[in-house]
Amino acid sequence: MEPNCIVTANKRGAITFWRKPKKLFSFKEVGNLRPIIEVLKFLTPKEAVGIARVSKQFYEACFDREIQKPEFRKVRFLDKGDVIECVYSALCEEKELLVLASNSVIRIWSLAAEKLIKEVECGRCNPLCMAISRMGKHMAAGCKDKKIRLWNVTSGKLVDVTDGHEDLINAVAFSSKGTKLVSGSDDTTLRVWKLPPRTLMVLRGHTARVNSVVVSKSDEYIISGSDDKTVRVWSLDSGEQIRVLEGHSRPVKFVQISKEDELVFSSSNEVRVWSLASGETTQILKTGSGTFGLSHDESYLVSGSDDNSSAIKVWNLATGQKTLELRDYSGGLCSVCVS
Repeated sequence: MEPNCIVTANKRGAITFWRKPKKLFSFKEVGNLRPIIEVLKFLTPKEAVGIARVSKQFYEACFDREIQKPEFRKVRFLDKGDVIECVYSALCEEKELLVLASNSVIRIWSLAAEKLIKEVECGRCNPLCMAISRMGKHMAAGCKDKKIRLWNVTSGKLVDVTDGHEDLINAVAFSSKGTKLVSGSDDTTLRVWKLPPRTLMVLRGHTARVNSVVVSKSDEYIISGSDDKTVRVWSLDSGEQIRVLEGHSRPVKFVQISKEDELVFSSSNEVRVWSLASGETTQILKTGSGTFGLSHDESYLVSGSDDNSSAIKVWNLATGQKTLELRDYSGGLCSVCVS
């Protein structure tokens, strides 16, 4: 299903919410049925036809494919009055929470209500990266002092502060069960922590700084991207390096893995899609350099440009084609979340 909400953060510290207007579906007259049914709700064609078939009266109704799809609209803009300086964000899909971090304050937003629900003072810890656990219990930040800080989301209290990395921390990611945390650093290593944080393993293999890490929803794999232009696949349990994916000509900035552990996504000056089983590239999207996010059913990829064009592009992964392009015009994008 196409995404219906996109949240972007730019380098000037501004957050923009993009939502899709309600879509109009019409059903044509077939036989002796009534002429038109209008469904004023955001649905896919398949869902709309399904609803029509529930009623015997409209069993033969069909979706009118001539109706054009509406474009996304900018519905909410948070300027520097809401967000301070550079912003790092993380999305909790289960509870529709968006976490935004500045130098001294972490703000938690409700995507459903599009409003701020909590502020956490972090004492100018200068977060460089953020993560929130799948069920929204904890959030973690890798900070400029090379330490990882862990907070309870509900209470806003600091749970633990730990260190171990020898250089700046660029990425943190929770395991699906929320019992482990993975971090990547300028010191070229990844670390696996058991919560509350204590080091379980140090993963070595990258030859340059680690920019991005993600843990598969099965809690089986860690995926990492590095300035050494490689994507590496690791075992979360043993720390063993399983596969090295090579093909990018520039540093790898962002990585992601599909829900079924079949595909790996990585961003450099383009987005590459890899088969986890074979290690081969299956698709290349000419997105340009920048961040990206996946729709919930992984049918669409939303890329954000990190240059001044601030182009936001929606890609159909089945066809590899760009289906939509949005322009922010307010500075290069450093984060894209899709709901």
